[in-house]
Amino acid sequence: MEIISGSDDQVVQGKAIASLKKITKVLSPETINGPYVELIGRLDEGDYFSMRIAACQLYAAIYESLTAEKQELVRQKFAKLVKDDTPMVRWGAAQAMAVICYALDQETITEFLLPLLKVLL
Repeated sequence: MEIISGSDDQVVQGKAIASLKKITKVLSPETINGPYVELIGRLDEGDYFSMRIAACQLYAAIYESLTAEKQELVRQKFAKLVKDDTPMVRWGAAQAMAVICYALDQETITEFLLPLLKVLL
C-alpha cells in the first residue's frame, strides 16, 4: 500500500489512500503512533510529489489519534509540506488543512494553522 499510495495515477493513489485511511480505524494507538507514522514519514520524504501529497492526507487522517509528542512531530512535518517547492504538494497540504483543523484546538489553529495558511496565499 505504501508504494501504491505514491502512484502517479490519481485514481490508483486515491484508492490506496482511502484504504490506508480505513485501516487506521482498526489499528491500535500504539501501531498508529509507531509503524504507521513511520510509513507516512517515508512517504513524506519521498522523491515523488505524489508520495508527499499522500503524506499530507494521511497525516490529517491520523492526527487526533496521535500522542502529544507525535502531534508536534506531525505539525513540523506538515509545515514542511506546506512550504514544499512543488505546487501540487502545497495544494495537497491545503486540502489536508480542511481535515486537520477539526482535530486542533483554537490555540493551535491560531498559532500553527493560520500562519501556514498565509504561506499558501
